[in-house]
Amino acid sequence: MTIKTKLMLGATLLTALAVLLSAGTTAILAIQGGTEILEHPIEQRFAAIANGREQRLASEVQAAEDLLVALAGSRMVEEAVYAFVRPYASYRYEVPIVPTATLREELAAWYVSAYAPVFRRQSGGYEAPIEQWLGQMSHEALLLQRYYMQDNPHSVEHLADLSNRADATIYGQQHRRYHASLRRIAERFGFNDLMLIDAESGAVMYSVTKGPVFATSLFEGPFRNTALAELVAGLAADAELDAFRLSRFSSYPARFNQEVVFSACRWRTRRIARSGRLGFWLPRCRPSALPPS
Repeated sequence: MTIKTKLMLGATLLTALAVLLSAGTTAILAIQGGTEILEHPIEQRFAAIANGREQRLASEVQAAEDLLVALAGSRMVEEAVYAFVRPYASYRYEVPIVPTATLREELAAWYVSAYAPVFRRQSGGYEAPIEQWLGQMSHEALLLQRYYMQDNPHSVEHLADLSNRADATIYGQQHRRYHASLRRIAERFGFNDLMLIDAESGAVMYSVTKGPVFATSLFEGPFRNTALAELVAGLAADAELDAFRLSRFSSYPARFNQEVVFSACRWRTRRIARSGRLGFWLPRCRPSALPPS
């Protein structure tokens, strides 16, 4: 091969390489530019969705606050709190005497046969810590759960259907008087539950759905380490009446380990202000504005 030919081939090769490099650089720049063009509207779209959900969630929280503060100040709720405080404490004196150990044993049998299968199905295979729960329940909690859960003729998921036990207890009379109204409110506004809680003892004096937290103490009972107990303790220490708060999101064992958020309102009723008791109105729900994850 002559020198002239070699020089021509070398020049051609260099030209080809230059063209390839130029084309490659242009393609890379084009891809980067196209990616930036695509990413920008996507980011804007996600930002718009996030802002929309934030505004919607804020609107729902504000609506919940307005609703709870209004309900807490209503005459029906004030009377309901007053009606349950003393009957809760005196319930043991109005029903047949049963040893605490017997109550715990019989209630455990109901939890194992009736509640545990539902818990397992709703939680995706987890087991309810029944022994731990019952071991930390007071005599009052065991009694009320026996009559309103264990002896309830309805299934675990429909315990709220029981309104009247047809007994002669004062608690039973008050339950018959207020349960239907409180249940309608919970269903109308989409709450999973409504509870009335005594601030002095942390006792869940009343619950619409009658889950494992019903009648237990949030200060000393099996659910004292939950987000619900934290919320109640925080409100009890708050000097501001009509205070409204939201709990942190958490897995709630008394609700089949579902992720829930509690909203609460504190107030002092006129009838029991002298005794220093506070009432809590506690619905729990998952705001619909949040994504499923």
